[in-house]
Amino acid sequence: MIEAYTEKDDPYARVILGKIKLSNYQICCLRDDGECPLTSKQMEVMEKFKEGRTEKELEGGPDFQDQRINAKAKYLISNCVQTSLFNLIAPAPSREVREVDKKHVATLKTLLKKNQCFTIFLGNIPSTNYVFDVAALTEDNSCQIETIGGNHTRLALQELLSEGFEIPKLVHCKLYKGLPDDIALCLAYEHNEGNTSGKPMSVENMLVLFRRELLKAIPDAEFPDQITPEQLRIWKTNLVRILNLKNYEELHNKYKVAFNMAKCNNSVWTKLMEIFSFIVANKVKKCA
Repeated sequence: MIEAYTEKDDPYARVILGKIKLSNYQICCLRDDGECPLTSKQMEVMEKFKEGRTEKELEGGPDFQDQRINAKAKYLISNCVQTSLFNLIAPAPSREVREVDKKHVATLKTLLKKNQCFTIFLGNIPSTNYVFDVAALTEDNSCQIETIGGNHTRLALQELLSEGFEIPKLVHCKLYKGLPDDIALCLAYEHNEGNTSGKPMSVENMLVLFRRELLKAIPDAEFPDQITPEQLRIWKTNLVRILNLKNYEELHNKYKVAFNMAKCNNSVWTKLMEIFSFIVANKVKKCA
């Protein structure tokens, strides 16, 4: 660890930012207006730190693992709270790992009627400025919690309640607040993979996820024929983070086909989605 702002420079230094320590005064500035005045010594170390970083370090593997672990403390409100089902809502499209599958919802409703399905929901309160009382979460419509993990189960339970089935309306939820999109998607993907009643991600689900993250990395409304190296790097980094992979190489080895298909031009993408709609509708004829 390189310390540009050392204990000797400021005996009250407390926080480490990247490779440097911040004084209490700098911390206050950062909290008040988002700006942090750095000393010339700090700036020198930060520049050397940036220049020394390799592409491997920027991939999002080890660095993001730390960030993801820290998110549990930074954004986590409670490991397990009770909340009313009527407080749970669908996640924002940018934090939705896949669209709802109505057939899977119907399957879960059957399992729930037999008490053969249980999950701890993964919730997120999107607004960081929203003030609420955790104790009031058991009250209907007391707040809006995005269902990052368990969205199909949420729908199944809410439909059963609306159909008159007597089931408990209080559920358990691991609750976060203000999750960034990439961390929310990473946690959602992990939640689905570890849930025994979860529906595995289909090829179409993965392609749509890849495509959506690519479009986030491209600021223009129209999809360009050529993706810039920087846009490609941002896209790959986000995918590595969401899928909890180690590096670009693992992304390439596991998802090479999906990666290449997701960056096709708009006309090809439209046709590709049409093919999947026929497959889902079971309208593709089998060859003899």
